[in-house]
Amino acid sequence: MKKWKCPKCKKYKPIKHSDTKIGDIIFFYIDKIKGSKIEKILKRGDVIGIQNKIVSVNYSGGVYQCDILNTYPFRAPAQIVYNIFGTCCCDE
Repeated sequence: MKKWKCPKCKKYKPIKHSDTKIGDIIFFYIDKIKGSKIEKILKRGDVIGIQNKIVSVNYSGGVYQCDILNTYPFRAPAQIVYNIFGTCCCDE
């Protein structure tokens, strides 16, 4: 987690989606439809392709495509950490 903490303000550095590359392990969401409800389920997979802002992810033998902005790196802090401790706005 040290990598993600700003030494200046002690808040967590934002995720740079442009750093995502093929071979990275990421978290992404799968929409599961149950009747009239849609559930978002968080899954972990391997990036196998990136085109524009669409990421192809290998998960459990299937290939899923999602917007790169709806993903985050495997070792990155969860969104709740940013909500509790804040996001760094320093220019580092």
